[in-house]
Amino acid sequence: MFIDEVLPFVTNFVYDLNEALKEIDPKAGLSRIQKGWLGFCIGAIVVTNSVCWKRFERAGWGCCSHAGLSWMFRRTKILWQSLLCASVEVILHWF
Repeated sequence: MFIDEVLPFVTNFVYDLNEALKEIDPKAGLSRIQKGWLGFCIGAIVVTNSVCWKRFERAGWGCCSHAGLSWMFRRTKILWQSLLCASVEVILHWF
């Protein structure tokens, strides 16, 4: 299966995640690029049933290279601890 656009529930999750991050720390919100990257990665995990940059690249029709995806993961200025807390909060709120 290939990814040509972000899945609707992933878009909703990333939006809710960003709002929860802003509640934790107003400076911790995601940029537009970070939201797009995170949405692509979450969608790719769902579609490929794995966490593999090469599979993400193939599933995304080559729109993102595996090197670019992994670079964004390593170099982005996301507060990972806040992201984990916010994502758990969003998931618990959904259920």
